[in-house]
Formats: sequence, structure tokens, C-alpha cells
Amino acid sequence: RFYCRRSLEIFDIFEAEFAATGREGLVRVVASQASPYWALRMMDWVDPQSGLRAIERADYWAVAPYFCGSPPDNPGSVDALLDVCETDIGDTLAEAKEIGDGARGYGVPLIAYEAGQHIRNDGANAAAQTIYNQANDASRMGDLYTAYLNQWRADEGQMVALFSLISGQSVTGRWGLLLAQDDFTYPKYSAAMSFITDNPVWW
Repeated sequence: RFYCRRSLEIFDIFEAEFAATGREGLVRVVASQASPYWALRMMDWVDPQSGLRAIERADYWAVAPYFCGSPPDNPGSVDALLDVCETDIGDTLAEAKEIGDGARGYGVPLIAYEAGQHIRNDGANAAAQTIYNQANDASRMGDLYTAYLNQWRADEGQMVALFSLISGQSVTGRWGLLLAQDDFTYPKYSAAMSFITDNPVWW
């Protein structure tokens, strides 16, 4: 609730500063976790001080719809782990769509301030970490990114910021679309770039 109230206050400050330009260049965003339970309650909350909902002043609602965020301690094999990830894409984006439907009910589009796979399990052993790395490297992971992005668009999601561009692999995550800045054949990067080429801005 305080976050929603503070968002309204921050919007007021920036709108005043941008008033001379007619708010040109100002984009007001309210962000939440990718949980319909919390996001929908945030949207519906009316600030008793102002009588407003934060979403009524926002240009976008933003979430971080990561998939495969709780990989099993014993994934078994690369394909078994990728099966888990594939199933989780459906579950993750179903929740994002529920949030998006709620936001669009107020006339506000949904964007993703972060997104992508979230294969991280700090407590898993070395053998599991190896499988996590191999799954991240797999050509099938590129296919999952393609399916993920296509479904995001089909569900009326707008801009999506995949996290991140370049990053190595460790127990703290496998975030990069690239492992090295010149490895442009890496499956996740190739999938993302192909999606951009095939899907000019659609909103």
C-alpha cells in the first residue's frame, strides 16, 4: 500500500517537472511481483489520502515473469530439466496473463521489467549445477525462449526486457543471453534476436 501511495506521490513530482513539455518523455510505471494475488490487490487498492488507485495514473504495469525459478535439486538430466522449464513457462505466463487482464481492465498495458529463465538453486550439489549449466547452453533452451516470447505476445504483453545480455554461469544464476560478448550463435541470444526480427513493435 505504501508503494502504491508513494508511486502516486512520485508521479505528481515528475508530472510537475515535465509540465512544460506536456509530459513528453515521461512514462509512469507501477511494478509488482508476478503474483496475481498481490498484483490484483495492488491495482484495486484505493489510497484513502488521495482517493486514487496507483494504476489509474500509470502508463504501464510491469512484472518479472521468470520461468523455471525453482529447478529441482536432482534434475536427473538436461532434457528432464528442460521439460520442467517448458511446463513452467505455461504456468508463469498464465499468471502474467491474469495480471495483464487486470491491468488492461483499467486501460493499462502490461510490460516485463525483467524476464527469461531463472535456473538458480544455490543449495543443489555440483552435479546438479552442471546439468543447470548444460540446460542453459542447450539448443532446446533457445526453442523455449521462442515459445515463451511468442506466448507473451499472444497474451497481449508488450515490451519485454530479457535479463541480462552478457553473464557467465554460476550457482547464483545463468542470466545472460550471451556467455561472451562475441558468441552470437548462443541459443538464447539467437532466439531473442530472431523474435525481434520477426516481431517488429506490435503495440
